[in-house]
Amino acid sequence: MPAVRAKDKSTLIESGLGYGTGLPGVDADDLPDQHAANVLLARLDRSEREILAVMLAQAFVGGVHETLVVLHEAEIPPFDDGYEGTPFHDFVGRLDDWPWPDEWSRPLE
Repeated sequence: MPAVRAKDKSTLIESGLGYGTGLPGVDADDLPDQHAANVLLARLDRSEREILAVMLAQAFVGGVHETLVVLHEAEIPPFDDGYEGTPFHDFVGRLDDWPWPDEWSRPLE
């Protein structure tokens, strides 16, 4: 599974996922799943929330990668071809800050 970069970890933390306690003001009757998540997050300390945020981000990245693999293998346009091999190669490359091909062809200013 592709990794979550350090700068993505800091973005997660700055966005509140790393130290927040969920969606404020949620009532257990209105949104029971979100309320349960809030209760769980409130029990965790900051370090534990950071670990959870990274785990969730990695799961999301892994899901996107696997989806691109399946779409490519099924030859479903536009996922049947990529800029640098396959769409899932392109995705992993973008995670590592590879420039998009049109950036390579731009004239120097």
